Amino acid sequence: MRAAPDLSVYLVTDEGQCRSRGRDVLATVEAAVDGGVTCVQLRAKGTDGGLFLTQVLEVAEVIGDQVPVIVNDRVDVFLAARDLGAPVAGVHVGQSDLPAGVVRALIGDDACIGLSAATPDELRAARAEGACDYVGIGVVHDTATKTDAPRGLGADGVARMAALTDLPSVALGGITAAIYTGEQEESRPRVTPEGLITDRSVIRDDPPDILLTNYKMLDQLLLRAEDQALWRNSADSLTYLVLDEFHTYDGAQGTDVAM
Repeated sequence: MRAAPDLSVYLVTDEGQCRSRGRDVLATVEAAVDGGVTCVQLRAKGTDGGLFLTQVLEVAEVIGDQVPVIVNDRVDVFLAARDLGAPVAGVHVGQSDLPAGVVRALIGDDACIGLSAATPDELRAARAEGACDYVGIGVVHDTATKTDAPRGLGADGVARMAALTDLPSVALGGITAAIYTGEQEESRPRVTPEGLITDRSVIRDDPPDILLTNYKMLDQLLLRAEDQALWRNSADSLTYLVLDEFHTYDGAQGTDVAM
């Protein structure tokens, strides 16, 4: 089996979401890689092949030597980019795209293939075929960025699916992140270029997958009666709780701790 790319922090691009936040795809990807993203899948549903190829070439030129660049669906765009010398790593396909075995025959053994899977049968079929290097399990939560996406599995559902296969796997779809600082001045109901979700009502009512806070604020979250909904509602969503002392009230700088 070929080595899978580092799936630790896996970014799937969406041009519409990038534009809505005031950035193009290249700027978004550059910022994401600077922030620790380990693998980038370029996805451009509905974009003409020539325009998508231009985007792939631009992104690969800038970050292709830092992290793997995966092309979504378009085997032809991947092959064209590779023929032009771009450092593209592979292709990610879905269940309704070209079969992974056919893709393998087209792109060769030196490129990686990712395959989306949403059911145990799809996972078993992927392993039996032996053509893909990793599976993308999901979606985690319902998402509007992919019209034919299956219903959300939730974090627990994705974990149960991942346990059914020995293929490397990554959770995809609708993952959110928030920060709880205790400050009242600014309230963001969604992730923007300026930062993570900060709106307390959104954090309580629709708990994120990743919540960044510090020890002092964690005490508030645990003790405030109005915040108890966060813990009740997060059973199927909150996957990572990151505790960071930021700058505490006495000015001390602490050490990051992840749970």
